[in-house]
Amino acid sequence: MHCTNCGSKVPDTAKVCGNCGHRLKSASPPALPPSPEEYRTNKRLIPGCLWGVGGVFAASVIWLLVIGYNLSRSFREVTKIEPVTFKTVDAPSEEINTAPVETQAPIGLPSPVPLPSVGLYPDVSAVWDDLVNKRIPVLRTLTIEKFELDLGLLEGREFFPYTVQLKQSQSVIWDVGWCAIDETTLYTNISSLDYEHSIDDQPISQSKFGTKITPNGNHFCFYAFVVIKDWPLGEHTVRTTEIFKTDINDGVTDNIYPAGRKVVEYTVYVNP
Repeated sequence: MHCTNCGSKVPDTAKVCGNCGHRLKSASPPALPPSPEEYRTNKRLIPGCLWGVGGVFAASVIWLLVIGYNLSRSFREVTKIEPVTFKTVDAPSEEINTAPVETQAPIGLPSPVPLPSVGLYPDVSAVWDDLVNKRIPVLRTLTIEKFELDLGLLEGREFFPYTVQLKQSQSVIWDVGWCAIDETTLYTNISSLDYEHSIDDQPISQSKFGTKITPNGNHFCFYAFVVIKDWPLGEHTVRTTEIFKTDINDGVTDNIYPAGRKVVEYTVYVNP
């Protein structure tokens, strides 16, 4: 180094200039290495800070991953749909998927039993001719019971059960009728009458029946008739419900037929 007074070069370690005797300032002591304790403190401090920041960052990443996983899992659970295929009514080939719906199985209904054939074979005139000439028997004349229907109606009776035994190949005429003292009274009476027909609880339309209005002795009579044939084996119920909408006076007797529903039921047993 140089003397700050005379500029002479002096040793770095000199405290007095050898040329002019000027007292020199002490040079800065050389930097000493950190003590072991400072070294350990610094070593712990810096990595500790870095670890703290890194730990917060890592924890945040893990927290976000957990939340994302839970959300994705919830979404999958909410939107999971088990497909069930239904066919539309308007477009049978078109299919749609919908979530499963638990439905109660429908109550099974018994299949309709086989019915005999019912109709006018071959036409109304032919069946009427078969009835008048007794070529085909009338169902009401084949009953085992012989109680009088007309008398029961006058007495207000409402149910008339009959039993009939038939062969499978036998044809019969099923008829209903009403007679009155004259034609005018007959038309008045039948306007107050309705009929319902069924075989084995299956309705038989009135349109299947032929009708005839004709004199019969001293009376005028109305008939509705149809042929039943091709009987399935077993037991069958042939039922006619006569509906008297009002009290009816036929002019033949002094008694009045009371209003109400009257059921004439034939239990038919068909054997081979």
